[in-house]
Amino acid sequence: MSTVETPEHTWQLEKFETIGRLAMGIAHDFNNLVGAIMGWSELGLAEVPPGSQSHRYYVQIYKQATRAANLTRQLLAYARRQALERRNVNLNDVIADARALMEKLVGEQVELKAILGPRLPVLHADVGQIEQALMNLCVNARDAMPGGGQLLLKTEITEIDEQYCQLYTYAKLGRFVLLSVSDTGSGMDAAILERVFEPFFTTKQIGHGTGLGLATVYGIVKQHGGFINAYSEVGQGTTFRLYFPAVQGKATEIEKVAEEPLRGGAETILVAEDHQGVREMATEVLSRLGYRVIAACDGEEAERRFTENHEQIDLILMDVFMPKLFGSEVYKRIREIRPTIPVIFTTGYTAESALPDSPPEDRTLQKPYTSRVLAQRLRRLLDGKQA
Repeated sequence: MSTVETPEHTWQLEKFETIGRLAMGIAHDFNNLVGAIMGWSELGLAEVPPGSQSHRYYVQIYKQATRAANLTRQLLAYARRQALERRNVNLNDVIADARALMEKLVGEQVELKAILGPRLPVLHADVGQIEQALMNLCVNARDAMPGGGQLLLKTEITEIDEQYCQLYTYAKLGRFVLLSVSDTGSGMDAAILERVFEPFFTTKQIGHGTGLGLATVYGIVKQHGGFINAYSEVGQGTTFRLYFPAVQGKATEIEKVAEEPLRGGAETILVAEDHQGVREMATEVLSRLGYRVIAACDGEEAERRFTENHEQIDLILMDVFMPKLFGSEVYKRIREIRPTIPVIFTTGYTAESALPDSPPEDRTLQKPYTSRVLAQRLRRLLDGKQA
């Protein structure tokens, strides 16, 4: 069994952490820039006739901004700073829902098989992130089998004891749901296997991969409190094993993305956002939907504007990281005036120390967000459809 997390590779882990801190440092500003571009291009698309040259331009701007956002998400996933929206889920259900897309990704030459263990305990996980890990592993397996082959997904329950942890220092004690992803591809030698989770490392030709696919999987598993390892032999294929901590409870239904028409309202929204482009974009989107918007550019102004208008404000859209006062501190002060005021926190990355104490997980909005997601999230919360 080989993995990057062995005592001999401490220097690699330190390098990974350095890259992670760099990614976290740039993510906030980068996500704000990308989010503003996405939002303004969406507004532009709504203003021009479909099929026109201007419409095609806006579509391309939006597509490229989305690609930039996905790149940042991969970096943040590796750095374990992705803003997660967790819920209790059954891994078998996640695989079943994603199967059609996985089959499309691997193509007709690869046979996709799944052996799903019965009565799996649930995971407290972000479904989107688990799906992202699955897709990245499928792409990696497909590329290792250019002439076709078999990709096997297997789920089961496993107990990790002290003896195992002594043998593999990266492991953790406890009960885990194990996802094994095995291919019959070309395999890897020991030198490549050592670097397989290293960000920006790739054996593909220039322009055919960023080297972030497996690094992203590594970060997703780690941020969920699990661990990962890989076994491979040249010519004999590769197996990745992902260990996710099992939790007590029942699985909740996986939400489907609804293509419902956008609905606005006449409520008053306080938008607290320090980035001018994002603040102006959100204000424009909400104003077009009929809302009255009160804007604030930092934490102190957000507190002041709320104090002045607390009886009229129906919901707050607030950035977690703002100058002068973090969103968490503003939130505490606002709750002293109106304890039940609905708040949606926006963030380009997560840092536990900066988040409010135990905010409801469905009231965080990861940047960059689209105008549709923003509008739907606000309307559902205002309608009282979410806890």
